[in-house]
Order: sequence, then structure tokens, then C-alpha cells
Amino acid sequence: MMTVLMQNLPSTTNPRTSYLAPLSAISTIRKVLTGIYIGN
Repeated sequence: MMTVLMQNLPSTTNPRTSYLAPLSAISTIRKVLTGIYIGN
């Protein structure tokens, strides 16, 4: 059995924005630029 717990913290510069949002965008851009796709 595996359990995953995630907590979302607000951005320090903009409390209305999730800290994970820019990290997700950066990750997506890196995947597109490298041409390697894992998953969907």
C-alpha cells in the first residue's frame, strides 16, 4: 500500500496563487523542450 499526502502552500509573492502552479508550468515547459514524454 502506498499513501501520498500533498499540501499546497500559497506563493510568498502572491498569496492568492498556489506555489505549485509556477513549478508545474516550468516542469511542463521543460518536458516540451526536451521532447521526452512520460505519461499523458
